[in-house]
Amino acid sequence: MDVTDNDCFGDNNGAIDINVTGGTAPYTYQWTGPGNLLVPTDQDQAALSGGDYYVSVTDANGCELTNYGPITVDEPATPVSISLVEVTPVTALGAGDGTITVQISGGSGSYTSINWLDPSDVVIPALEGSTFADELAGGTYTIQAMDANGCPSEELEVYVYEPGNALELDIEKQSSGPCYDSANGKIFVTVKGGELPYQSITLSDGTGVLEQFIEVNSATFDNLAPGDYSVTVLDAFGNNVSEGVTIHEVAAPLAVTATVTTHVDCRGTSTGVITARVTGGIPNASGQYRLLLSGGPAGTSDEVLVAANTDHLFENLPKGTYTVRVMDDSNVLRVAHDENDLQNLFGNEIFSLTNDCSAAVQNLIVRQPEALVHLSVEPGSEELCAGEAPRLVVSTSGWDFADGDLGVTLSNGEAFVVTSASQVLTLTTLPENTFTTYSINHVTSAADASCEKGMGIGQAIVEMNELPTATLSGNQSICLGANAPLQLNLTGTAPWRVEYSDGTNVFVVDDILSSPHTVLVNPLTDTNYSLVSVEDVHCTGSVSGGATVAVAQPVTVEFSGADSYNEVCGSADFGLAVKFTPTDNGPWQLTYSAVALVNGLPSGISVEHSIAVSAAMLNAEGEYEWTVAPSASTRYRIVSVMSQGCEGIVTGLPVDLMVRNLPSQPEAIVGPEEVCQGASATYTIPEIPNVSTYVWIHPDGTQENSSNSLTIHYADDAVGGRLYVYGVNSCGDGPVQYLDITVNHLPDTDNLVINGPADICQGAKRVSFMVDAVPYATTYNWTVPDDWDFDGDGGRQILLDIPDEIMNYSGVITVTPENSCGEAVTPITYDIFVRPNPSANAGADVPDYCGSSVMLNATAVNAGETGQWSSLPIYGSADAITDVSNPNVIVTSLSQGDVTFLWTVTSAYGCESSDEVTVRNNQLPVNATADMTSVCDGNTTLRGTPLNPNLNVTGQWTVVAPATSGAIFSDATSANAEVSNMPVGENKFRWTLNQNGCESFAEVTVMNRQADEAVILGPEVVSTCGEELTLEAVAPRPDWGTGEWSLLSGYAEIVSPESETTLVRNISQGNVVVVWTVTNGQCANTAR
Repeated sequence: MDVTDNDCFGDNNGAIDINVTGGTAPYTYQWTGPGNLLVPTDQDQAALSGGDYYVSVTDANGCELTNYGPITVDEPATPVSISLVEVTPVTALGAGDGTITVQISGGSGSYTSINWLDPSDVVIPALEGSTFADELAGGTYTIQAMDANGCPSEELEVYVYEPGNALELDIEKQSSGPCYDSANGKIFVTVKGGELPYQSITLSDGTGVLEQFIEVNSATFDNLAPGDYSVTVLDAFGNNVSEGVTIHEVAAPLAVTATVTTHVDCRGTSTGVITARVTGGIPNASGQYRLLLSGGPAGTSDEVLVAANTDHLFENLPKGTYTVRVMDDSNVLRVAHDENDLQNLFGNEIFSLTNDCSAAVQNLIVRQPEALVHLSVEPGSEELCAGEAPRLVVSTSGWDFADGDLGVTLSNGEAFVVTSASQVLTLTTLPENTFTTYSINHVTSAADASCEKGMGIGQAIVEMNELPTATLSGNQSICLGANAPLQLNLTGTAPWRVEYSDGTNVFVVDDILSSPHTVLVNPLTDTNYSLVSVEDVHCTGSVSGGATVAVAQPVTVEFSGADSYNEVCGSADFGLAVKFTPTDNGPWQLTYSAVALVNGLPSGISVEHSIAVSAAMLNAEGEYEWTVAPSASTRYRIVSVMSQGCEGIVTGLPVDLMVRNLPSQPEAIVGPEEVCQGASATYTIPEIPNVSTYVWIHPDGTQENSSNSLTIHYADDAVGGRLYVYGVNSCGDGPVQYLDITVNHLPDTDNLVINGPADICQGAKRVSFMVDAVPYATTYNWTVPDDWDFDGDGGRQILLDIPDEIMNYSGVITVTPENSCGEAVTPITYDIFVRPNPSANAGADVPDYCGSSVMLNATAVNAGETGQWSSLPIYGSADAITDVSNPNVIVTSLSQGDVTFLWTVTSAYGCESSDEVTVRNNQLPVNATADMTSVCDGNTTLRGTPLNPNLNVTGQWTVVAPATSGAIFSDATSANAEVSNMPVGENKFRWTLNQNGCESFAEVTVMNRQADEAVILGPEVVSTCGEELTLEAVAPRPDWGTGEWSLLSGYAEIVSPESETTLVRNISQGNVVVVWTVTNGQCANTAR
């Protein structure tokens, strides 16, 4: 059999020629294999693709050889191919620094040619056989390859990018302005060419970077002070371009000075002058500034062009407040970055308040004379009586009389010279009307009446009043004591004041508000009245007229014969008499009243009676008599007496007639209805009229005379009953009133005892004592020996605390029941005895123990006492104690740290004492961990149980395995320690804690999977012309991993990749990088 292989991947040039022996010719053939065979029944096959073929042969006798094969036609596993590894662009226009890296693979594995064609499809001889090309210009490059069998690859076209334009800056600027020190300069930057995106546009000065924009094509840097700056752009390929830029400003700030050099002399004229001067700033091309005057009265605004440092006068100015403003031609222009001529940086021959700089002087006040003369009436002269001359006052402000006197002309034509700030003017012309108003018409210079110096303000109003008159009238007759009305008729202005006389005395009437006016007089005898004077609100006038008043004398009456207080029984008659003085001015109308008396005081409605009395009805003593018979006590009083139309005089006291009866029913008894045995109580009733004494009958039947109040003392065994009371007077006994009384019991302690222990242990707490419920008791008051502490006072049970220091004592506990009526008569007592506690000693503490079992050593108990251990520790843990009464019992399974046991001794009285013993087991709980339990570099951080700074505990890291370890600790005494230089493989470390000589530890295992150093023997760079190479590496040490060869870049065939020595063949052109990698688990180390 002869097989012809395919040289190139995918060829159909393979062939199989076979010879058959044995069997009986002729033979028939049937071939199978990949693709479509041309004649599958031919003995020999041609035009075969790569693959496995099978043939079945049948001889003449039908004997068959089935599916002989496989017969393999070999071909390369893959076609020759070129793959792009990397392409880098040209960094700047014309830089020629582009690169291309490719990799050849497939085919036979050995390559006879690698060709490069430039963008013009011209072969580049210098790159023949190379897989890397550098120093390339921009464009599309074509790479072709052919293997040792003459099989070509597909062409690979690679485009190398190159920027189309050079990197450059387009910069404009604006100076700082328009005013000096604006610090608002701007730099406008636009970037062209280079490679996008631009990395940054940066502004710098002598101090460093001021501002930077990232990945923008343009930028504006603003708010710049005058000075030198640098602008730098950096494109995507790292190319940079810089330009210097200078920001300017005006040489000096624009300023204007302005002052008022002349003020107005005569008020209302225009003779003022303001002088102005300009400095600094930027003038226009003609060297001029725009100077403006504004703010004054209408028509005074002005505008001129002036040069710097020259005075300009604004003249013929009236009074006003002005502003002088200057504008320069300093508007800022946007110019090229290299323009530095100031005349080209500022100005456009237009003066603009918005765009140019300006300066102003405000509040320039041009003054004129402003004398202000205020006219008023001299105080007290506002109102005049007929015939008086007005006196006015002028008050001047805003004028210095050192500059001259003023002339003042009044509205009535009178003129005066004013020589001081305040001056009184006495007018020579008297007013003719009731009201006259004066004002100032002119204020001038006293020397020049045509020169106004100010103005007058205010008005002076003078009132002229006529004189008042008064006339008196009113002749009449009156009763004594009556008022007589006299009439005054008045003229003038209210209010008036009038004086009048009765011939002896002078009387004054003030504040008369209207006319006519009535004056009331009350003469005792006939009297003649006349006027003395009259005044109205303004003036004093004249009086006239008079009046005569006649007075009639009254009669006097009073009760006579009877006393003011009189008594009668029942409804007996009683005579009343009234005496008249004099008896010759009758007849009379006598009125008297009768009103009931209650408790001696008038009560109810008073009833009046009138009697007509004549002189013939009087007895010889001038008395009128009549009889009354009241059914109840009554007061009689003379109300009035009338004679000849005049009321007489009533004198003397009224007459009280007291009608006596039996005492009335007492009102309800006021006092406690419930009382306590042994208590006192007071009972009262309201007083009964006409009672001489009160009779009280006690609940126990005893009787007592008293007042309307009674106090009863109830015996300790008192019982309830009824309390009575009634009144007694000269007429006999009155009806009875009563109140039912309930007497409440005191607590009853008969046959009751205190329940509780008689024998009490020393220092016992919360010992209970209790008493049975006491009849009628609501609270229980306890006393204990020596004021010992106890709870529950007030209740039936107390809990008593025995002082710790009392060992032997006998005493008494007492309880006294109490209710709202008081304490029981007989307290309840109980004897108690305090017994001493036994002594308990659990033995000395064991502070430095190291072990899991220990013998306890309590002191043996005395006769009659028992001792017992708690079965389990009261702190910590251990096995339960079974022999609890053994003072020297052995305890096992002690926990780490403090373990405390309790030993209790009990006396014959049941009193207990306990003592604790603590065994400190210095064994400690320990943990040990590592940040990484599997490492590649022999290093990690170990972490043990932290050391407690408050305990006497030290720690130590040590190596457990391997025994030959050279591991190094950063600090073997620190709970957190770094360990390095671990040997490869398993490393075991121990963290040991030592407390008082007792050691406890924990261990942690760390796997160091560090790979051995990868070392390739021989030079790092080997030049070859395609021939085979033998590479040799250092084999890794045992347990330090396994080694393997591999390709990092380029193409070659590694014959023995897992052997430290290998043959490398079919090496591609260019740089081929071969790597020797030592791997240990997840760790690796490489060399190339």
